[in-house]
Amino acid sequence: MKTTIVIPARLGSTRLPNKILADINGKPMLWHVWQKASQIAEVAHVFVACDNQQVFEMVESWGGKVILTDPSCVSGTHRVATIMNQIPGELIIILQADEPLFDPEIIREMIRTANKADADIYTPIYTIEDPAKVMNPNVVKVVTSSNGRALYFSRSTIPYVRDCPVNDWPSACKFQGHIGIYGYPRKTLENYKHVPNSYLENAECLEQLRFLEAGYSIQTFLVKHQFAGVDTAADLLVVQKQFKAQETEKLHYVT
Repeated sequence: MKTTIVIPARLGSTRLPNKILADINGKPMLWHVWQKASQIAEVAHVFVACDNQQVFEMVESWGGKVILTDPSCVSGTHRVATIMNQIPGELIIILQADEPLFDPEIIREMIRTANKADADIYTPIYTIEDPAKVMNPNVVKVVTSSNGRALYFSRSTIPYVRDCPVNDWPSACKFQGHIGIYGYPRKTLENYKHVPNSYLENAECLEQLRFLEAGYSIQTFLVKHQFAGVDTAADLLVVQKQFKAQETEKLHYVT
């Protein structure tokens, strides 16, 4: 299955303006995501879908493939759906521009899952063990069927564990977090324009709920590796420190 990665790159951000240009080890955040994606052998093409001429020219200067999109797109999926006539591939993976620490193995596992499971969408999940994350609305939770099909995604705590202290919830019940990387068979994205706007999507601000509410199947797969995305200035500091630590380890190894 020929696979293409598309990185939606929106310059505007409510909580952290221009975050995709934030400096990490001397390079913009977007560069780290693009560069890592470009090294995955199983992926045929990597595109950046941006909404800004400055970003367009920057990606071109790296030698990257970039498409300028309508700034009014409401989500990354919407942005990619509008340019499907310019995107090759049978499986289109949407990778967020604010996740420079993503593990390439997740992309490989997504491709393997798409080759063996018939679904409309593929996405990774992980086990939540920290009670604080269970209660955190910035950590998206997901409940699944016995075969890994997503039943619902929410910022709320799902499932709710009755008659149990909150701190004991992770040991009393299985909690799963969602990683916002999506694999779409081509036909799913081409049908996006026919999928009605979703009140659940609007309420939770979770783009995958548009498809789920419309009856599309979402196949999840469990991964062990968790990584920090960048939504706030505090998140950016955490990621910058991790990159510095990785660079220090490399220098120690070389010497």
